[in-house]
Amino acid sequence: MIVGVAARRIQCFVKAGEAVARGQRIGLMFFGSRVELTLPRGASVKVGLHDRVKAGETVIAEVQP
Repeated sequence: MIVGVAARRIQCFVKAGEAVARGQRIGLMFFGSRVELTLPRGASVKVGLHDRVKAGETVIAEVQP
């Protein structure tokens, strides 16, 4: 997660490489406006540029095991 100068605070709830479940909260940005998400090669992205997403509800991508 990347935040602007005004935010300056991020709290991550998971560690690198840790598996996450659908709808699981992975972190919190205080006064943030943007999140950058890195997906593995071959992930099927389900949202488009400028789409609005809602935490815990919107499927961002699907990754095949």
